[in-house]
Amino acid sequence: MSVPPLVARARAAALELGFEQSCRDGDGALLHLLAERRGIERVGEIGTGTGVGTAWLASALPPGVPLYTAELEPAQARAATALFADDPDVHVLEGDWRDVLPSHAPFDLLFVDGGHAKDDPEAVLGLAAPSATLVMDDFSADWVGRDPRRERWLGHPRVTTIEVGTGGNARVLLCVVRREAESGALHVVNEPEPIAGLRGSPSLRGDLAEIGVLGDLRRALRRDH
Repeated sequence: MSVPPLVARARAAALELGFEQSCRDGDGALLHLLAERRGIERVGEIGTGTGVGTAWLASALPPGVPLYTAELEPAQARAATALFADDPDVHVLEGDWRDVLPSHAPFDLLFVDGGHAKDDPEAVLGLAAPSATLVMDDFSADWVGRDPRRERWLGHPRVTTIEVGTGGNARVLLCVVRREAESGALHVVNEPEPIAGLRGSPSLRGDLAEIGVLGDLRRALRRDH
């Protein structure tokens, strides 16, 4: 998909500040897809940076859906605040995500991008609405040996998790909050056809299909490949 103008502006702000940890295009396209689904009423983000990931989300959300994003670093928070100054639905909160996001929760869609939040599942899940979708980036297909952070989410009893290839070696964990405490993990491989590598029990497939994530992924991957 083409890059939204707001994303290009956020990238320019990152370049000006010398910030190099912005959301990748493939990850952003996935965020955009998830944000435009029906039923998304409140969105959160941990780790704004200069607002690249925020811009991917905001570009897909209909008017009136609030997006709350937390950024600890003042310079980056100021840049993001300026970027979204004309959007009343985007709220850039400066401070530790544990302090500034809970009063705005629960979120139907939560992008977990910073603040070491991936290492604190219980705090993250405390921000999630029932059946919420969580997105976690910055994983790689090249990891050798154990990956405690990845394993923590793939095996967590409160979420069903799939691993999605978003271009090159980049991987994203897509977690759906479960209604029942049944653990499980699905894996998506992005070659030769991303959705072809999906595996897991029928019940786990059903959890994803129930909220539309699996069908949306299939349609998007077929469209983009």
